[in-house]
Amino acid sequence: MEQNTISAKSKFFSMQNLPDLVFWALACGLLFLNLGVKGISGSEARWAAIVREMFLSGNFFQPTINFELYFDKPILSYWFIAFCALFNNGIVNELIARIPSALAALATLWAARAIAEHLWGRAIAQTTGWIMLTIYSLAFWGRLAEADMLNTAFSTLAVAWYIRNREKTSFLPYLIFGALCAVGGQTKG
Repeated sequence: MEQNTISAKSKFFSMQNLPDLVFWALACGLLFLNLGVKGISGSEARWAAIVREMFLSGNFFQPTINFELYFDKPILSYWFIAFCALFNNGIVNELIARIPSALAALATLWAARAIAEHLWGRAIAQTTGWIMLTIYSLAFWGRLAEADMLNTAFSTLAVAWYIRNREKTSFLPYLIFGALCAVGGQTKG
């Protein structure tokens, strides 16, 4: 049993997986390195303020700014930030506010690679990932406390799910596809 575990670990860190390990290490570095250093600016301030007031008031269902109701965006994008703030004792700072977008950018990269691998193979999937990683907008929106990357991630995940399960006609694949679309739709106004 122990030998199988060692064998599986050594295969994971093999030369065959080296390009993927380098890719994911660079992706994480690009999206998470110094994520909380730059101050909140522009519309990021709304997301941070709304989540901060959710914790202050204890009301997570009616978003407010300056304790006035604010229903400009669907509530789910605020909940992702609030969930991350739970790991910081309910305190919302620059890093906590931006983590959901960075995670969504990683999910978008994974889904795009999964689509490409299913349709064209592993080599094209790796190329797809590298091309997406060099797109300025992915890094820009993936490092902001806004809902754009969340919406992109759920849309891309829905397409990846569809591509992998388009031949299945049972209820569960349709339900998961619909849920991914519905959640994505509730992240952006």
